[in-house]
Amino acid sequence: MFRVQQEWPPRIDELQREMERFFDRFGRGARQRGVFSECVWAPHVDVYDTGDNAIVLVDLAGVPREQIQLAVEREQLTLSGDRRPPHQMEGRTIHALEVPYGAFKRTIYLPFAVDAARAEAAYRDGFLEITLPRLEPQEPRRVPIRTPERPNA
Repeated sequence: MFRVQQEWPPRIDELQREMERFFDRFGRGARQRGVFSECVWAPHVDVYDTGDNAIVLVDLAGVPREQIQLAVEREQLTLSGDRRPPHQMEGRTIHALEVPYGAFKRTIYLPFAVDAARAEAAYRDGFLEITLPRLEPQEPRRVPIRTPERPNA
């Protein structure tokens, strides 16, 4: 079982069904010959807090491990890379083009400061799982105050 941060209003499902019925009626008629997505390529992520770690799961299907770069700094993770089409587009008639390709860069804000030196990442089956240990709170450091020496007058 998992917890969701925010509860949906009680009638959101009903509203969604009404909108689907509206668009079904609106869209009847001749079928579109091609569907093209103009979204910016940014991978989807899940972020979990286990108490000791932040876990970030990134959907990177089709991205070679060598094309992925990670940078961790306190409370943020920056993920960048490149996904290339697995085939040539020339000589083909495109009817749908929904899978985005190209360079991407995404910054994920973490639920707490993390220890970048202990971060770990594993890539399997198109998913990148990053484990980011919580940064241990540090005790305040006392700074001694010295009196500068005066030159002889």
